[in-house]
Amino acid sequence: GLHFLGPGQLRRRLAGVSPAHLRTVVTATFQQRRKTVRNGLKQLALTVYEGDKERVQQFFESEPLPLPQSVQDAVDAGDEFALA
Repeated sequence: GLHFLGPGQLRRRLAGVSPAHLRTVVTATFQQRRKTVRNGLKQLALTVYEGDKERVQQFFESEPLPLPQSVQDAVDAGDEFALA
Protein backbone atom coordinates (compact mmCIF):
# COMPACT_ATOMS: atom_id res chain seq x y z
CA GLY A 1 0.00 0.00 0.00
CA LEU A 2 0.82 3.64 -0.02
CA HIS A 3 2.89 4.99 2.86
CA PHE A 4 4.69 8.26 3.42
CA LEU A 5 8.33 8.70 4.31
CA GLY A 6 9.76 10.89 7.02
CA PRO A 7 12.13 13.70 6.01
CA GLY A 8 15.25 11.75 7.03
CA GLN A 9 14.36 8.67 5.02
CA LEU A 10 13.37 10.80 2.03
CA ARG A 11 16.75 12.60 2.10
CA ARG A 12 18.58 9.24 2.18
CA ARG A 13 16.57 8.01 -0.81
CA LEU A 14 17.29 11.18 -2.76
CA ALA A 15 21.01 10.42 -2.29
CA GLY A 16 22.12 14.04 -2.11
CA VAL A 17 19.78 15.35 -4.83
CA SER A 18 18.09 18.60 -3.89
CA PRO A 19 14.28 18.18 -3.65
CA ALA A 20 13.92 21.44 -5.61
CA HIS A 21 16.13 20.10 -8.41
CA LEU A 22 14.18 16.82 -8.47
CA ARG A 23 10.93 18.77 -8.71
CA THR A 24 12.34 20.81 -11.62
CA VAL A 25 13.33 17.68 -13.54
CA VAL A 26 10.04 15.87 -12.89
CA THR A 27 8.02 18.95 -13.90
CA ALA A 28 10.03 19.41 -17.11
CA THR A 29 9.69 15.72 -17.93
CA PHE A 30 5.93 15.53 -17.65
CA GLN A 31 4.72 19.02 -18.52
CA GLN A 32 3.97 18.14 -22.16
CA ARG A 33 1.41 15.48 -22.94
CA ARG A 34 2.26 12.68 -25.36
CA LYS A 35 5.90 13.62 -25.64
CA THR A 36 8.94 11.51 -24.94
CA VAL A 37 10.90 12.06 -21.75
CA ARG A 38 13.86 13.18 -23.85
CA ASN A 39 11.82 15.92 -25.54
CA GLY A 40 10.45 17.05 -22.20
CA LEU A 41 13.95 17.42 -20.79
CA LYS A 42 15.50 19.05 -23.85
CA GLN A 43 14.44 22.59 -22.87
CA LEU A 44 15.75 22.09 -19.33
CA ALA A 45 19.07 20.81 -20.71
CA LEU A 46 19.32 23.83 -23.02
CA THR A 47 18.89 26.06 -19.98
CA VAL A 48 21.53 24.17 -17.97
CA TYR A 49 24.01 24.23 -20.88
CA GLU A 50 23.22 27.88 -21.69
CA GLY A 51 21.82 27.14 -25.15
CA ASP A 52 24.79 25.03 -26.31
CA LYS A 53 23.01 22.45 -28.50
CA GLU A 54 26.17 20.41 -29.06
CA ARG A 55 26.69 19.93 -25.30
CA VAL A 56 23.00 19.02 -24.89
CA GLN A 57 23.36 16.37 -27.63
CA GLN A 58 26.49 14.99 -25.93
CA PHE A 59 24.61 14.88 -22.62
CA PHE A 60 21.74 12.86 -24.09
CA GLU A 61 24.14 10.46 -25.84
CA SER A 62 26.43 9.92 -22.83
CA GLU A 63 26.49 6.83 -20.64
CA PRO A 64 24.41 7.01 -17.45
CA LEU A 65 26.27 7.81 -14.24
CA PRO A 66 26.75 5.03 -11.69
CA LEU A 67 24.33 4.83 -8.79
CA PRO A 68 25.36 6.75 -5.67
CA GLN A 69 26.68 4.44 -2.95
CA SER A 70 23.68 5.11 -0.69
CA VAL A 71 21.31 3.96 -3.45
CA GLN A 72 23.45 0.90 -4.21
CA ASP A 73 23.43 0.05 -0.48
CA ALA A 74 19.62 0.29 -0.47
CA VAL A 75 19.42 -1.99 -3.53
CA ASP A 76 21.74 -4.48 -1.84
CA ALA A 77 19.55 -4.36 1.30
CA GLY A 78 16.46 -5.21 -0.78
CA ASP A 79 14.79 -1.77 -0.61
CA GLU A 80 11.90 -2.04 -3.07
CA PHE A 81 11.95 1.70 -3.77
CA ALA A 82 15.59 1.56 -4.86
CA LEU A 83 14.88 -1.42 -7.10
CA ALA A 84 12.20 0.41 -9.10
